[in-house]
Amino acid sequence: MAPKIDPSDPLFLGASDVAGAALIPIKLTGSENYEIWEINNLHQGTDSVSTYFTELKNLWSEHDAVIPAPSCNCPKSKEYSEHLYQLRLIQFLSGLNDAYDQTKRQILMKGTTPTLNQAYAMIIEDEIQQLACAATISDKTEPIAM
Repeated sequence: MAPKIDPSDPLFLGASDVAGAALIPIKLTGSENYEIWEINNLHQGTDSVSTYFTELKNLWSEHDAVIPAPSCNCPKSKEYSEHLYQLRLIQFLSGLNDAYDQTKRQILMKGTTPTLNQAYAMIIEDEIQQLACAATISDKTEPIAM
């Protein structure tokens, strides 16, 4: 007599468990289905810091509309909000170009974690300095005659 297989066993294969069976009736097709995933993969690229930050804030607003944060005054709600703000700070910093690595390190090494707006202000200040430095260098490069 063959041993009986327990249907509650996680390795049990039922009659409907076949290769190619559709488990989810919705076809997932890219960014229309993955707005949250898009937030995690957004990078500055050739955009200015302010353009990149605005795109992130718009995506975060969409996220908050779909998945609102808990609104009670309980400690877990406060922990969730603080965690969400830290995640957004890390998302913002990690999507910046390598030119801002020094400023990103300074932000992350601060004794207290700055707010997202404070970090944004520091990065904008760095961007302004980089642009001013680039303009100064290009003004000084004149052809040298021999």
